[in-house]
Amino acid sequence: MVLAQYICEVKELNVMSEKGIQTQLKTPSIVVVDDHRVFRKSLVHRLKRIFSHSVVAEAKNGMEFLELLKNNTYDLVLMDVKMPEMDGIEATTRAIRAYPRLKVLALSMYDDLEFSSAMKAAGASGYILKGGDQKEMKNAIFHILRGGQYFSIKHIKA
Repeated sequence: MVLAQYICEVKELNVMSEKGIQTQLKTPSIVVVDDHRVFRKSLVHRLKRIFSHSVVAEAKNGMEFLELLKNNTYDLVLMDVKMPEMDGIEATTRAIRAYPRLKVLALSMYDDLEFSSAMKAAGASGYILKGGDQKEMKNAIFHILRGGQYFSIKHIKA
């Protein structure tokens, strides 16, 4: 379980792990890449509630995301796998090649090892299902921001 307290004055996030170890994360800049507008807007809204001072940007496909990367730096990308124009696999491959420290969490409605394996090979740090609960998403985000990887149980072997 991850507990978060917001420290607005210093714009850092105190995170208490399950083991009671307290660490600080700088307030992350996040971009959400998804072609479904309602889902994307909802996720941006949720992220702004979790990380009150974060920069939360959005893109509707991989091409638009790569354009954003030309002028912006992000700590974390929440990337849909299947999108028109450029899918999440290709966008992740290109982004990680250009920015190796970038963290990508794949969000997908596909509960399929083929997609999770492809995202992991592209350089994603995690893969979770869109239908999962908010707690899993928060855990995945915090874990990845601390330098770890997070793949849904079924996708660990990917």
